[in-house]
Amino acid sequence: MRIAVFGTDATHGGASRAMRRLIASLSRRGHAVDLVCLTPDPRMADCLAVRRRVKSDPENAMDDAAVRLFNERYVRERRSAVSNTLFAPQLIGYALADSGLLEAYDAFNIHWVSHFLSIHGIAEIAALGKPVVLTLHDMNFFTGGCHYSAGCRGYAADCRDCPQLRDDPLELPAAVLRWKRRLYAEPNVTAVAPTRWLGGCAAESGVFREGGVTVIPNSIETDVFVPGAKDAAKAAIGLDPGVKTLLFGAYNNDEHRKGFDHLAEVLRHMRADARIEALRGSGGIRVLAFGRSTPDLAASDYPIHDLGLIDDDIRLATAYAAADVFVLPSREDNQPNVMLEAMACGTPPVAFGVGGIPDTITDGVNGRVIQGFDTAAMAAAVTELLLAPARAAAMARAAREAIEESYPLDLQAARYEALLQAMGAKTAAATERVRRGVADAALSHGRDGSCFVEAPLSVPVDLKTGVYGFALNQQAKLDTAEAELRRLRAVVHQHEREQEALSARLDAILFGLTRSTSWKATRTLRGGRERATPGSRLGTDRPVSARQKLAEVMTLLHSTSWEMMAPLRLLHRAADRLWRRLREGLIP
Repeated sequence: MRIAVFGTDATHGGASRAMRRLIASLSRRGHAVDLVCLTPDPRMADCLAVRRRVKSDPENAMDDAAVRLFNERYVRERRSAVSNTLFAPQLIGYALADSGLLEAYDAFNIHWVSHFLSIHGIAEIAALGKPVVLTLHDMNFFTGGCHYSAGCRGYAADCRDCPQLRDDPLELPAAVLRWKRRLYAEPNVTAVAPTRWLGGCAAESGVFREGGVTVIPNSIETDVFVPGAKDAAKAAIGLDPGVKTLLFGAYNNDEHRKGFDHLAEVLRHMRADARIEALRGSGGIRVLAFGRSTPDLAASDYPIHDLGLIDDDIRLATAYAAADVFVLPSREDNQPNVMLEAMACGTPPVAFGVGGIPDTITDGVNGRVIQGFDTAAMAAAVTELLLAPARAAAMARAAREAIEESYPLDLQAARYEALLQAMGAKTAAATERVRRGVADAALSHGRDGSCFVEAPLSVPVDLKTGVYGFALNQQAKLDTAEAELRRLRAVVHQHEREQEALSARLDAILFGLTRSTSWKATRTLRGGRERATPGSRLGTDRPVSARQKLAEVMTLLHSTSWEMMAPLRLLHRAADRLWRRLREGLIP
């Protein structure tokens, strides 16, 4: 089967990591899978980058205005304190359906595509009539723009009065949800959710009422993320084997929903236990952290072992193996990669029972699930596992067994394969085509051998009419005004630089004139018969502008004392030329 997979970024974040795993496992099952993305991974052979095709200047200006208004400014300037997770209306994107690139494929799998594909662009891909599977890494495919709703259930209604926006004069989230319900309601468009929780939310939204929602858990490399000897793993990262360790990590620890503040409270509650306090005082406990750390962690009064961003699976597996407990204090989450990875490495997790986490963690069996964001209860659970090695080891074994049973790569790939076949996709055996097939005509090749396709940005008709069209035109006018302001500022800056250069040159001229022999020789004359120019260097005040300095130079050059010394200056120059000619042997 020929499958095109779409994702904004092939390298960073949990969604791209899960996407790459699925691509690898589908490829191992014999399918030809290409990744189409904005930010390619140079390590991936079948990775096509999308670059913007330049239109005429007026069209480009309007496209840029649409991006700034709908994809950037409107939301950014109105965000409330409810959440700092990305909010992407997904209204402007690249038009790939007409590029010729997609003709050779049998099916399409669309992952995290904010700032890449728009709602309307996805609908155009679906209009090609081939199976389209939208893999849900968060809630964005079925909300008015939020990637996580922060507890709001507006997606089940109409997304009006969005709590993540302070004000919403265009009622944009409501319009986005309406467009999704209209454009994604096709029998060949199916959503795949990794967890029952996310699948239930997607079904509740009504966005996929035609193609439906299927639950297929994500997967993990069970041959890479494996249990290791904890003493050896601790030694490998520079720790004493006897130290108790708890691990916290996320790609972006500053994201509010990841619960970093909860972790700080958990650590504080743990200090109430005399045994933990004794370990802390003696250096017998360490907090391990990876990802983008925050200053608050250092303020916890625990010894911190910051592992930074880890982009190597072997090093990451070592970090998990070095931990006695993995702490997952998220407020909102789907099926965190870090949870699966920790469990695969035999490290029991302690997490809040949010989102899809209870699908994987069975409380008291392969980890602990804490309800209600009770940080004191989470602290007690972490403490118990740190101080009861036998119980932690039993949970570790159960965690590994759960991963081996439900989350291997091939199991996820087989389920996707069955879904695509059920949606009417052609099997690999029935499509013997040359690699990339008729899509070759749409491809360009870089000097480094990489492949890319050029596609224009597309602004849907829905945004060019009515109140949205009015707002877009106002944004275009504002962009024009801002561009003119930038041009004028550049002109002023250049003028100021020229003025500074002229002023410096005049300073040098004045310095030379006022220290010349002609000027010094007539000092007595000036004191008696010629008064200095008021406000000049010759008087008491320093000139403040190039115009004043120029006037001063001209006054000096036309002064009586300067003119009286003209014959002497001419005689001096003649003598100087004569002396040079004598030295050069030009005069015998």
